[in-house]
This record gives sequence, C-alpha cells and structure tokens, in this order.
Amino acid sequence: ERAKAMSEFTDFKQRVREREAEAHTQAEERIQALTREVTEAKQDFRVRVSEFENCMKALQKQMEAEKANAGLSKEELESIDRLHKQELEALRASVASEAASLKALHEQAINALKRQHEGEVKDLKQKSSAELEELVQSTNRKYNEMLAQSMAKEDDLNAEIARLKAQLEN
Repeated sequence: ERAKAMSEFTDFKQRVREREAEAHTQAEERIQALTREVTEAKQDFRVRVSEFENCMKALQKQMEAEKANAGLSKEELESIDRLHKQELEALRASVASEAASLKALHEQAINALKRQHEGEVKDLKQKSSAELEELVQSTNRKYNEMLAQSMAKEDDLNAEIARLKAQLEN
C-alpha cells in the first residue's frame, strides 16, 4: 500500500510538472508569435518610412527644380516652401504616431500574454494543490484503514492468547 501511494504521488508530481511545462511552452510560443508579428510590422513600417522619405526627397528635388524653372516671386516660393514644410511635419507626426501605436500594441499584447500565462500557472498550481490534498487524504484514509485492520488483528491475537492461556491453566 505504501509503495502504491508513493507511486501515485510520484505520478502526480510528474503530471503536474508536465502540465506546467506545457503551459510555459504554449505561453512562450504565443509570445514568440506575437514578437514575430510585431517585428514584421516594424519592418513593414520601416520600409514604408523609407519609401516615404525617398518620395519626399524626390518631391523636394522636383519642387526645387520647379522653383528654378517657374520664375515665381520670392514670396510665392517662400509660401510654397512653408506649405511644403507643414506637409512634411504633418507626415512625420503621422509616422511617429503610427510607430507609437505599434509599440503600444506590442506592449499590450505581451502584457496580455503575461497575464494569461500567470493565470494559467496559478490555475495549474491550484489544481495540483487540490490533487495533492486529495492524494494525501486518500493515502491517510488507506493508512487509517490498514492501522485499524492491524489493531483489530492484534486484538484478535491477544484474545486468542488469553483464551489459550486460560485453557492451559485449566
């Protein structure tokens, strides 16, 4: 009985370890997948920013060439230049906002996964505690039954000894 209980307990510990390892692996896989998605989004974003900068450089060159050929007055050129700078700043602000949004989204996803992982680990610990408690109670019940049987046999043997002594004395 004791060997069986120890075997059950060893099996229980192994199942708990396996469940915890599986939950940890799943959480790590989710984090890695999200990290890959965010990395890809960042790379796409960098490509778009690079294309945007190249486009802006080309537009600047084109504008400078048009300025030289347009024969516009200095005030008109300065006005066009101010508008161009305002548009550039607005586009830069938009790009910065999108970068911040991507970063916040990545952090939210990672935090959500961490909370989920912590919850799963907590649940597993609670389950293992409950299973351990049940195993301890079951083992204690079996031990008490064995002890009661042993004491009953001892009482029976003591009664038999007393009976035999009484027969020998008669």
